[in-house]
Amino acid sequence: MAKSKEFWLDGFEGPVKGGLFYRSSTAIDIETVEEKFGVKVVGIRLEPDYESGKAQWTIEYLTTLTKEDIAERYPEVVKALATGTDEIHEAEEEDKKNGKS
Repeated sequence: MAKSKEFWLDGFEGPVKGGLFYRSSTAIDIETVEEKFGVKVVGIRLEPDYESGKAQWTIEYLTTLTKEDIAERYPEVVKALATGTDEIHEAEEEDKKNGKS
């Protein structure tokens, strides 16, 4: 498992007064993205997903690849982003059902 990493909110100034723990699979997700796409995740960007009507956030994994690099290597990712489809997640769920991973 990866070593502890800290990410700070852009523009935050002042002392940190405390914290809380919440079990999350984000570290596992980062490792999965790095392995699946052969990239190094160097940061994350969180955005609230107001359109879904659910209390959830969209996580963007920031890498050293350009958008052009990603489009060339993984056109299915760009297609899913451009069309708003969830084909990638549907394919991953199908793989899990069929014992692939």
